[in-house]
Amino acid sequence: MSFHNLQKDESCEGVAYGPRPVADMVRIPGGTFRMGSDHHYPDEAPAHCVSVAPFLMDRTPVTNRQFKEFVKATGYVTFAEILDAVKAKIAAAQNSIAR
Repeated sequence: MSFHNLQKDESCEGVAYGPRPVADMVRIPGGTFRMGSDHHYPDEAPAHCVSVAPFLMDRTPVTNRQFKEFVKATGYVTFAEILDAVKAKIAAAQNSIAR
C-alpha cells in the first residue's frame, strides 16, 4: 500500500493514542481515514473509511541482524516462508499422485 493514496477525510472520524513508546520507538496514533478512490484505477475502488489501531514503530530501519535475532528469539515465520512451505507440500502431493 502506498501512503500517497491516504487522505484525511472529515467524513471519517476518530483518533486513538496507543501504547507509550519504548526506547528507540515512536508512537504512531491510530485513527480513521478515507482510503482508495472512485475516480482513478479500478483496484483502488471503492473509496472507504479505514480504521488503524495505534502502533509503535522503530525510529530507524531494522537491520538484517536485528531481524535475525528477532526470528531466533520468537520463532517468527514470514508469510513468504509459509507460502514456500505450502507450495512444497502441494508439489510433493502432486508428485505422489502422479506416480
